[in-house]
Amino acid sequence: MKKLVKLIGLIALITAAGFTMIACPSGGGSSDGSGYVPSGGSNYGNFTLRGKTYTFGQEGEIQDYGSEFSLCLFTEQTEDLYIIIEFDLYGPENSDVLVAGTYNMSETNKPFTFDFGCVDMNTKDDSNYYYVSGGTVKVTVSGKGENATYTITIDCTLEDDDEKPAGTVKGTYKGPITYI
Repeated sequence: MKKLVKLIGLIALITAAGFTMIACPSGGGSSDGSGYVPSGGSNYGNFTLRGKTYTFGQEGEIQDYGSEFSLCLFTEQTEDLYIIIEFDLYGPENSDVLVAGTYNMSETNKPFTFDFGCVDMNTKDDSNYYYVSGGTVKVTVSGKGENATYTITIDCTLEDDDEKPAGTVKGTYKGPITYI
């Protein structure tokens, strides 16, 4: 049931990301000096999913649930491919922003843990969900407020099932995070 609730939240986030892309078709960032623009335009880093490399092409987003943060990282959406990586991270009690630290997968919901992670991979012909079974998400933050730059390093193992043997998702995102 918890996975269903998380999936519904992910669908809502996908919808919000679609509206973000309509409002900001360049994939995020700013060229007027008011925000972070990585070199190369909309390249916020790379990740490997089950051995294949992809690029984070949009700004990350966070939904704040009061010390629980739903973090989503995105590839650039194309006609053929769109990937969302989501983690539910637990920060220190009463934290109102995602704080730096290493978050380990655990069902305890204690600070610096995450109890849910998934990769939603949508292609022109198919959609696949890969659930995270273990690993770490390391967060570093430089700057404050809207000018903060986050570096998020993912090193996670994916669940095994009959159709999709276990694999990994590993990589680093570096850029701004929008709180929605």
